[in-house]
Parts: sequence; structure tokens; C-alpha cells
Amino acid sequence: MPLPFDDAAAEHYAEIVLRRQREGRPMSTADAQLAAICRRHATAPATRNVEDFTGTECD
Repeated sequence: MPLPFDDAAAEHYAEIVLRRQREGRPMSTADAQLAAICRRHATAPATRNVEDFTGTECD
């Protein structure tokens, strides 16, 4: 069952994007949305590209 990008995930998305921009490490919209959904549902992303999700607090 897919997890939705809901209002709570959107708030996480804004936090993730802002933090990564401030750190000088912007991320793609798709990766930021995935990180936000994972953070919202307290789960880790299913990816081999774990480097892109460092510091997003989705694990």
C-alpha cells in the first residue's frame, strides 16, 4: 500500500528542503518528497542511494 504525501508530510518536506538548502546540499523534489513521507510515517526509504537521504531524519 503506497503512503500518501499528506499535509503532515508537506510540513516535513518544507523542513527538509529548507535545512538542506541552508547546509548547501539541496535535494531533488522527488527525493525530498520521499524523505518527507518516510519521516511522517517513521520508516526508512527503500533505496540504494542512501547518501541522498543523509540528515533527513528518515530511518
